[in-house]
Amino acid sequence: MLNELQIVNNRLKKLQDKLLSEAIKLDKELLKRVSNKNDFLFDYEIELTISFYLKEDEENVFSSIEEHLKKHISK
Repeated sequence: MLNELQIVNNRLKKLQDKLLSEAIKLDKELLKRVSNKNDFLFDYEIELTISFYLKEDEENVFSSIEEHLKKHISK
């Protein structure tokens, strides 16, 4: 059982690293847009939702995690 939990933990850690990397890239792009006076964007928020399903083909959500990532996460 412990080994299986470690496998799940490792998969979640890899997912976390990938999502953080994507959030940093997105934040950098949005910061550029906000600083551009010709762009209509003047503010932004980044929200992340991860949903866990009971089975791959099912629509039943087992659990969800919602995160509001901080602006300037790339700094």
